[in-house]
Order: sequence, then C-alpha cells, then structure tokens
Amino acid sequence: MAEPVDKDPNYWVLCIDDDPFLRLGLQNALDQTKDIELSAASTKAEGMKLFVEMWNGSSKEESRKPSLVLLDQDLQDGDKGTDLLNDIVEFCGGTPQDAAKVCMLSASQRQRDWVKAFELGAIGWIDKAAVTDLNQFPGRLRDIINNRQVEWDGTQAQYIMRVQQNRDQRPVLTPRMKQVLVETARQGDLRAAAADIGIDEVVVVETDGNKVVAVKRTDLDLAKDPAARELAYADNRVSELDLDFDPQAILTDLQEGVSLENLWSQAELDKMLKDLTPPTDAPEAQTDRAAELQEKWQT
Repeated sequence: MAEPVDKDPNYWVLCIDDDPFLRLGLQNALDQTKDIELSAASTKAEGMKLFVEMWNGSSKEESRKPSLVLLDQDLQDGDKGTDLLNDIVEFCGGTPQDAAKVCMLSASQRQRDWVKAFELGAIGWIDKAAVTDLNQFPGRLRDIINNRQVEWDGTQAQYIMRVQQNRDQRPVLTPRMKQVLVETARQGDLRAAAADIGIDEVVVVETDGNKVVAVKRTDLDLAKDPAARELAYADNRVSELDLDFDPQAILTDLQEGVSLENLWSQAELDKMLKDLTPPTDAPEAQTDRAAELQEKWQT
C-alpha cells in the first residue's frame, strides 16, 4: 500500500456509509491526493455529528466547509440516507441552496428514493455498483464539486420528470435536469437526450455564430399574461440562486490559460481568489500570504 501524501487540501469530503470496505477503499484512494481531505462515518448519528462539527468549525475558516457529502441510502439500523439529507438541509438553513452539496452514493435502485433525494436537493445519485475503480474516483469528486459533472443519469431524470407529470405538475427543467440534458446530449443524439427527461419534441437551430438566433414563445404574452411574468421571474430567480462561481475552478481554468479578463476586472479576480492564491505583484506579501495559508491549513 502506498504511503499517504502530504496534504494541502482545497476540498473537504464527508462520506457517510456503513460499508467498511468502501470507506477503506475511498480513504486509500484519497490518501494519494494532496487536495482532498476525507472524513468518514458509518451511521446516521455519527454522520450528522461529524457534519455539524465540520460545518460549525468552518465558521472561522470558510474554506473548510464540507465541499461534498457522499451519502449512502441504506444505513445501519434501518436508517435512510434521505432522512439524513433532510436533517442536513434543515440544519444549514432549510433550503438546498443554503446547504452543503450532497450526492447519494448507493446501490439502491428504488425509484422512490431517487425522487425523494432529488426533491430534498441532492445534486446526484451515483450507483455504488458502477464504481469499480476507486483510484479514478478523486477526479470524479473534483468534477462534481466544481459543477463540471452531473450525477443524475438519463433514466433517473426521466423517472423524476414523469413523477412530476403524474402529480399534475408541469414538469420543470431545474438546473440539474438541464445539466442532464446537456451532458447526455454531448455523448449522443440531442433528441434521445431530451426524450430521456420527458421532452417529446426538440427544435435544433444550427448556426456558425455569425447570425442572431432568437426564440419567441407564442404561448406566452408578457404584456397580458401574469403567468408569463411569473415564469420570467422564476427563470431569473433560479439563475440567481444557481449562480455560484467556484473560486478553485476559476483558479484552475486561469492556470490552464482560460481568458476571463472580459468578464471580471483584475481587482474582482483578486478578491474572489484571495483565499486561494497570493498576489503576484508583491514578493514580500506573497511570502506572508503563503505562511498564512500554511498556518490556516495546518501544513
């Protein structure tokens, strides 16, 4: 077994699972990463206690908040992961937008569990049986944390949408469902991807980028229809709540050559990244900031 590497974590992951072999395998895999710190619990009570300690302990150091909670559905003594998910959301303020990111990691294929986890705010559901190489798992966790990967697959999304329809609700494309559509479409046919989440008809507009593509809805009139204005507010509100730039992802993209100067001023970027990287224009301040980060992260 390889020796653990020295840690300088950017991400704190909490795994709550009663399978000791999975916890051990995940610990061994993450021990080989410098940037991910793992905490683990085997029961609902132990998991909630550890989550509260991590959340409260992060009040002095915001970056130490749990970056992601991996949560099994079937825990010891008949406890359910979705019940713990509900407790986590309520503890964090009562809405999924306020809570830590929670992704289910479970072998359960019960469809009602998918729906409950989705409605409580879980960002995804990973089939534990499909996780065959834990050494590749750290990269997957980084993608989930940085919103580069969605963990609701087409089958799950389709079922959830149809449950909404059966409740006489107009199916709503939440940000997670939009991600499903986009991610699935990248890997195959757009119409098939849309069908997976209950959309029967797709209009594809091809463009080379030199023409304006405008969409005008014929079923809504903003001037006369209150429902249209409600939908406009809802769309903007969802965008507002879902807008959460990840400083670590931005730093990584900048280091890889992505140009963002047209979107943020240098002062705005410095402010956003101040807890991740020292200023580059003052060597002395850079040294002081490095020492501060080392003390902060206890490295």
